[in-house]
Order: sequence, then C-alpha cells, then structure tokens
Amino acid sequence: MEFVYLRAIKSLQSHKENLYSGADCNALKYFGDKICARIDKKIAEHFNLPSETGQSTNNVPSSQDLPMSQLEIDEPGPSSQSSQISSQLSQSSPTKKKTTKKKTDRKYVPRYRSGGYAILMALYRAELEHDLDMLPKNEILQRAQPYSDEPMINPNGIGYSSWSSMNTLIKHGYVEVKKHRYSTYRLTDAGREIAGRLVSTEEELNEDFVPINGRIVLEPGTFDIYLIIDSREQYSGGGSDMRKTGIITEFMNREIKCQMAKLPVGDFAWVARERLDNDLRLATQPYRKELLLDYVIERKRYDDLASSIKTGRLGEQKYRLLHCGVRRPMYLIEDFGYHRRNESLYQAMYQTIMDTMVIDECLVKQTRSYSETIDYLAMMTKYLTSMYSCRKLYSCSKDEMISGNMSANHFMTLNEFNLCAEKITNFTSQEMFIKHLLKFKGLSVPKAKAIVNYYPTVTALLEAYELCETEKEKEFLLSEITYGNFERKLGPNLSRKIYRFYNIKLTNSSDSSNLSQDTV
Repeated sequence: MEFVYLRAIKSLQSHKENLYSGADCNALKYFGDKICARIDKKIAEHFNLPSETGQSTNNVPSSQDLPMSQLEIDEPGPSSQSSQISSQLSQSSPTKKKTTKKKTDRKYVPRYRSGGYAILMALYRAELEHDLDMLPKNEILQRAQPYSDEPMINPNGIGYSSWSSMNTLIKHGYVEVKKHRYSTYRLTDAGREIAGRLVSTEEELNEDFVPINGRIVLEPGTFDIYLIIDSREQYSGGGSDMRKTGIITEFMNREIKCQMAKLPVGDFAWVARERLDNDLRLATQPYRKELLLDYVIERKRYDDLASSIKTGRLGEQKYRLLHCGVRRPMYLIEDFGYHRRNESLYQAMYQTIMDTMVIDECLVKQTRSYSETIDYLAMMTKYLTSMYSCRKLYSCSKDEMISGNMSANHFMTLNEFNLCAEKITNFTSQEMFIKHLLKFKGLSVPKAKAIVNYYPTVTALLEAYELCETEKEKEFLLSEITYGNFERKLGPNLSRKIYRFYNIKLTNSSDSSNLSQDTV
C-alpha cells in the first residue's frame, strides 16, 4: 500500500496544473477511485462540508462550487499542492509506521570468573569482611586471583590481562580511583550494588560456592612438579649462545621438568602445576593452577657474594628473600676457588654465611662447581616430586602462611608470590628509615625493625634526642632496645654510633648555615 501512495505522489509532483479536488486528480496516472474518494473526504473534513460515508467522487463538490477564500492556497505551484496532499495521505494512510526501538540503559554485568568479576568480588569482600574501603593494586590482585580463571597479571608483563578490566569498571562507574603515592581503588554505590547481586546470585546457583575464600585444590596424581628457573639466570658452562638455553638443556638431559620464567626474588623455585591431559582442555582452560612449594633458592657465586657485601646489596636481597612468604628460603653458594685469591675477603664472606645460618635461620648449601649445582637442583626436584606427588595440596594467602596456622600442604599460588615478592620502588618514610639504618655496620634487619618500632621516622628519633638532657643520655638512648626471639639488647656501641652519626651531620649542617649567614 505504501508503494501505491508513493507512485501517486510522484505523479502529482510531475503535474504542472492546479488541482482542487479528488475528481481533478482522477485524470492523473496512478490515481484510482479509492484514492480520489479519500482526497475528497479529507477536503470536506478540512472545510467542514457535509459528506456521507461511501459517497462517490461525483457527489463531492468540485473546485467551482467551493469559495476561493476557503481554499487558502499560498502558492499555486505544484510543490505546495503535493506537500498538502502528501501530508493528508500520510495522516490517513492505513500503513504501519516504522517504529524504532528505544535503547534501554542496560547495566554492565561482568562475566562470571572474569577479571571484572574478580575485582568486584575482591573489593566487596574486603569492604564487607575486613572494613577496607580503599585497596592498592597489589592487594586487589592478591584478593582477586581466587575468583578468576585467568591470571590477573600477564606473566610476560605485556599485553592484555585480567587487570585490564579495571578500566571498564571505572568507565561504568563501578570503581573510583584515588591517585597519590600509589593509586588506590574503592567501590562506588553502583559497584557495591552489582557486587552484592553477583554474590547473591552465585550463592543461589552454586551449592559449592565458597563465600569467603575460593581455594585452589590439587588432587594427588593431577599435577606435576616443575623447576622454575629465573630468566636472568645464565649458564656458565658454554659459549655466549648457550647462556640462556644451556641450563635448560642440562636439566632436560637429566629428565627434569623445568621452565624459564621471571622470578621477583630467588633464582630457582618449584611449583606444583596442574596437569592438562589434552589440547581441548587447554583451549578451554588456558590458565593452569600453580602452587609454589616451600623452597626458593638464591644462587650466589663467591665473587657475586663479595660484590654484594661491598656494595651493601646483600642486606636488601636477604630481607626480600626472607620475607617473600615461603617457609624455607635457601642460599646456594657456589665456590670456584675465588676465596684463595683474597683470604681477608673470604673471612668476611664466611662470617656472612654463618650469620645467615645462625641469626637469620636461613638454609645455606655450598657447592664446589656449577655442574655440582645442577646435580643438586636435579636431586631436589626428584625429592620434592616423591614427597608431594601423593599429597592433596591447597592454596592459601601469604598472611596465612606467615601466621603458621596452616598445614604443610597449604601453599601460595605462583601469581601471589610474584605479587608479594615484587621489588618495591615507592617506599614510605618508615621503610626508607629501615634502609638507612641497614647501612650502619653491624646493624641487621631485626635490629633496624626494633629501632623503627620505637621511632618510626628519622624525625621521631631526632625529637627523642632533643628531649634528652645530657650527652651521655643521648648516646645510650637506643642501647636498651631489644630485638629478635632472644630479646637481646642493641648495646651501647651501636647506640653511640647512630647518635654520633646524626649529631655530626646536624652540627656540620648548622655550622655551614651559620657561616653562610655571616658571610652574607
């Protein structure tokens, strides 16, 4: 029907003479009796003329019977006629008008166990159960990983990862970010509402839903033990072209399952990795469940150890290794005759090794060559495989590992280890104070932490010195502070050394400022 009217309108537009009724239009092409009768009816309704339903076009008044004052034609051209008739036809046409559906504002809902879902669940749980409304990125990644089927960060450090969903959540107004020293994130009212709906829906549909913490479980016989080698570790038994691939070849010749990856701390570690039996399952589940076992080894050659002692890097490296969350961190010291060249330096290294074993309670293994190191690591891999292959393993957080309340079958995930042990670049004033104190000879990490517990910052320590009345009291201010499990005291010598350092610095700075004022 719409096609019929369009043909009639085009025929009317091409006509050059004036038309005043449906009877006049009857002479045009594509105008039949029905269209002409409809035109006469509309004209009669417009001018309030009497008309009867079903009246033929011959009984309708013609243009000569109508007064010209009632016609009100502004322009006699064909454009005005066609526009009036087309408007009348469009009003009276029984054809259905095209109706466009209005776009409804649909709320964005993240897919189940996706990156956005995991981030919302982590923020919602932290706020609901621990009253934490603002979380930094690292903590969100740790809390969100149990709720995601894919790693929250890309192991290679580049490309898309589940954390990229944070931009989508911010765009839809579910999460807001506050930027300062490091960015922190929190849920908005809309994000809190969506997260609550996700939790309630999951509890209704899934009877096995763990409301507090989803844990990874590896059944016996469903995982393999892999040796993870730091990608920065180089092979010293061949040429330059073998430095990266040579160590992998050595372990493969010994039938050891191994893989190179970037480790935030340590050079070697072992993981229990879920076994995927076929490629189809690998395509549907690209992320394998991985649990980090108890041992992380830092390999040091004697020349590397000597360099770390001279530059002071050993204290920071040891602190990160001891606080990475594993139960049994280890040092592997590789001897190749270096100590014979410098006997005095060897004594310092020997003392450092003894302090690591006795004071820090860290395991130390010494080997005589690089090949012996490879043999030891291969033996450790086979030992761990025989130990854990028949056990049921569970995941837990770093805090739960440190608390000591978890059984020996609970381990951190590899992803959480990478996040927790990552090297910190933005330090707080308290952390910088600890790094500063570690530069003093004879001041270990437990001693520095004990001082910081009493005086969190340098300013607090200087204010405490100002409150002392005598010089002797200032020198012995820190001597009674205890540290370690045996609660030993720092002693007067170390306390005097710290005081004199700050006193000399302050005295020199004040003298130089007074001298500059006098010269001005």
